[in-house]
Amino acid sequence: MNLNENILRVKELMGLLLEQSQGCNYKNWQNGDGIKRPKITESKSPDGVTLTYQGPETGFCIQHKDGSTTDSLHQLAGAVRVVVSEYLKELYAQGSYVRPDLKNIVMNKSDNYFEIRIPFIQTTEDKAITNFNERGGWGHDGSGPLKDYLSTIQNPKYGLIDMVRKTASGGKSNDIIENWVSFRDLETYPIKSKSPQSTLDQKSTPSQPTSTYEQITIKGDSLEDLRDKMKQQQNISISPNSFDVDLDSKTITFETGQRKVKSLSFIFDDKGQLENRLPKIHEKNPNMIVAQKDLESYPQYAVLYFY
Repeated sequence: MNLNENILRVKELMGLLLEQSQGCNYKNWQNGDGIKRPKITESKSPDGVTLTYQGPETGFCIQHKDGSTTDSLHQLAGAVRVVVSEYLKELYAQGSYVRPDLKNIVMNKSDNYFEIRIPFIQTTEDKAITNFNERGGWGHDGSGPLKDYLSTIQNPKYGLIDMVRKTASGGKSNDIIENWVSFRDLETYPIKSKSPQSTLDQKSTPSQPTSTYEQITIKGDSLEDLRDKMKQQQNISISPNSFDVDLDSKTITFETGQRKVKSLSFIFDDKGQLENRLPKIHEKNPNMIVAQKDLESYPQYAVLYFY
């Protein structure tokens, strides 16, 4: 190896060390094929934000202040924080007032796969949320960093603070535990006026005069028939968080909304293999989003939509 080759290798090594020391930001992430390099897909609408990770669980820095590559799969949570926090501010600026529906956050995990869904609830200006953050861990709950972070936002500058803890199990690796925190920066986004009647905990339903949404019920003679009828629902707009499945009556009810989708799908599995099937379906259909799933029911089932 000659001198010039040695110099080139040293420069490459120094560049890698500099990148790791400075950390990495999801905004600069370059997707791979989902096999040798992680592939992250995202979708967002006033109904919520979904990010999905496919690929090696370690070896890449996606969103980490120290440039770590040992928990690539878990770093999807940091990417979600970046996307949701920016999108909340964008929606607020547009006059679309929402808050993250923390209790209904969904985290699905299996081998080389991680999906995080943050649903939104429409609300009034005085209850709108503009900031979103997380502290958590892969195999631990991140309680230490969480305590430190909460202490920094316990001051009059911030309000409407709320938090929830969610756990993602599945696959051979450890559980991922996330503490999701939402709040409002009152200095940058001061409350303009108190609404006479807060709609903080209300979702739009067809019975409310302010809603233009429609409730749709699909009923099948059997689960197979229900599956076939769901496939017929194409090129419609839905509210992704509104699906209600009743296996006994073989019905699926949902509301129309602002999320435009190409098609819907209902799958069921009486062998307990649904969690293994979903990543394979997603691999063939990267535009797939899991709207709802139940691994405890018999048979297991999931409602999917494709954008």
